[in-house]
Amino acid sequence: MKNETPTPVPISAGTDRGFMPFFALGDRVRKTKGSSWHGRVVGFYSTELTPVGYCVESDREPGSVQIYPESALAATTEGSEL
Repeated sequence: MKNETPTPVPISAGTDRGFMPFFALGDRVRKTKGSSWHGRVVGFYSTELTPVGYCVESDREPGSVQIYPESALAATTEGSEL
């Protein structure tokens, strides 16, 4: 079995968005409102209510993952606001 980097797949939830997610696997992001969460994108999800969502692994608590809609996240650089 080869160890290959997965290719991102377009997320389509029956809307006219039909584009690749804004953030890619490994991108560093932060939550923009409410409680603080900084980390890196480790996965994607899509539901009827959340056409494009992300699984974000915490910088502060390795292995701890939260899911957020695209609208709740902003790009950040490594080590910023930590």
